[in-house]
Amino acid sequence: MRLRSDMLVLEVGPGKGSYNFEVAKRVPDGKVITIDIQESVIQKLKRKCEEFGITNVEPKVENVYNLRFNDETFDRVF
Repeated sequence: MRLRSDMLVLEVGPGKGSYNFEVAKRVPDGKVITIDIQESVIQKLKRKCEEFGITNVEPKVENVYNLRFNDETFDRVF
């Protein structure tokens, strides 16, 4: 995936978070918003972000079928 350092990226379904941390490294001046419908997944991801000092990943509980973001908000979605 081609990324610029200032991109806003949406990740749907982060699992354990390893991929979004790699993306976060590639967008140091941007942000990775990570969504999952399960609160437990998001809580684990928040703890990992704190543990590793990752500040440009924003985990949120969201339903992919009912997003609260405007169209064309994100530069990349995965």
